[in-house]
Amino acid sequence: MANKLREFICNKVRNNPSVLKLTHLNAQSLNDLAHYDEFCHVFEDSGVDIVAVSETFFKSSSKKLLKGYNAFCNDRIGKGGGGVAVYVKQGLECKILSRSESQYSQKPEYIILEIKLKKAILLFACIYRPPKIGNLDVFLEDIYNFLPLYSNYIVAGDINARFGSGTDETNGIVSLLNT
Repeated sequence: MANKLREFICNKVRNNPSVLKLTHLNAQSLNDLAHYDEFCHVFEDSGVDIVAVSETFFKSSSKKLLKGYNAFCNDRIGKGGGGVAVYVKQGLECKILSRSESQYSQKPEYIILEIKLKKAILLFACIYRPPKIGNLDVFLEDIYNFLPLYSNYIVAGDINARFGSGTDETNGIVSLLNT
């Protein structure tokens, strides 16, 4: 399965050499050595510029390296599961602008980065919101502070949204997407 995924990704990347290539996946544990090895096999030397991962399940002692990439992680502390990571291809200048608390607090877990591309500066966020925890407003308030400063932005992640439910939370997500 990993070989087919790698082949698929590499073919897509080769066919689009001049565009930014990024992906998001919900790993549900890169802390498991087999999953981590499979992740590295798929993405090392794949040509993908940005790999965003939700539910890394990383601990402070976890292997987090991906050859050819700089890793920006926000691990969940105090409860298993969760966490986010963004792997940015080496050569792209990147800095952390904000992140959620690492201590588990029943709030979304996220990291917000500034990534300098060849012709633009990108605001990039990766978020994981566990089911039924609410508090999406914490992330929205944080990212809305940065949006006016950037012309280009991408939000990737798993927000466990119930689109069409009409809740304030879902309406906030729709508002962000419309922005």
